[in-house]
Amino acid sequence: MKKNNSLEIKKIAVFMPKKPFFGAMLVQFPFFLLLREIYPSAKVKIWSPVTSNHLFLKNNLADEMELYDKSRSYIKTVKSLRSFSPDLLINLRHQSEITHLLASLSGAKFRIGIIASKWQKSAYQYSIFNDTSCYRGLLYLRLLEQYLERQNIYKSEDKKFEKFKQLDNSLTSKVQLNESENQICFLIGGGEGEHKRWGVHNFVELAKLTLKEKPSTNFVFLIGSVEEEDVPIIEKELLPHQYQIFKNASIPEIVSAIKQCKVTVANDCGPSHAAQMLEGNYISLWGWENQHPYQRIGEWFLSRENSSTIVAHYQKSIKTISPKRVFSYLKNNL
Repeated sequence: MKKNNSLEIKKIAVFMPKKPFFGAMLVQFPFFLLLREIYPSAKVKIWSPVTSNHLFLKNNLADEMELYDKSRSYIKTVKSLRSFSPDLLINLRHQSEITHLLASLSGAKFRIGIIASKWQKSAYQYSIFNDTSCYRGLLYLRLLEQYLERQNIYKSEDKKFEKFKQLDNSLTSKVQLNESENQICFLIGGGEGEHKRWGVHNFVELAKLTLKEKPSTNFVFLIGSVEEEDVPIIEKELLPHQYQIFKNASIPEIVSAIKQCKVTVANDCGPSHAAQMLEGNYISLWGWENQHPYQRIGEWFLSRENSSTIVAHYQKSIKTISPKRVFSYLKNNL
């Protein structure tokens, strides 16, 4: 295989996954942070089927974005790709057969991608198969790291998420938490639907159980616009000095807040991936409604010694997990 030099790569095209959810985008951050490190002067343009991927432009991980989907001509997409003339094309959207065809027609000098079947290998100089038993953030990194190692311009590191952990360095000041012996982060969202949410009442009950044994505890709620309706319940059930609520925090602010907490408790939501990639103490909650939790856990849960999954009893909703059961895990981290 022809080798490339990092100095030869001036333009990079990336096909983005279709999932529009915050967490699905967040797990791509380590991949893009490494891409920026290796090719700091290259122009990165992303081809996206969803508008929410503007998040990567906002965080300076890409320079330009072009939307494409079935409603637009794929011939125009090929023309756009060839006009951009990428030195390197990376396809992260393995499930879309059309993107593999577009990659092969792109005119890119080097092409790498995640594939779902053997025939798709012909579109790339280097590819890896999709692995649903691998945490998604690590899979994206694996594609780039292994390719760069083959080019003899990068050596894979054991600490995969160090660049992500440093995102809060961009803040002029860290997120200020209340003074407390114990800081606990609660992530109560679930952008894909109610079936993902443990529920604010369960989180509040868990807070009360914790306060009985650890009165000097501050609970940090990181919420989005959808969870604003839960704020009155938190305000009613907990005293003002016992909690803080941060609404629509930036990614560096999320990183800063979670890093200051002893443990994070979360259902499967976007910010939960920040907590996982920061590799602190982590408790994850899962139900059976509208999903098979153990199939999703392989792909969306980063297994570590200091992380735990609590799954509802077979075929039961996540809301049936008792706060007492979660507290039995939580107190071991305090």
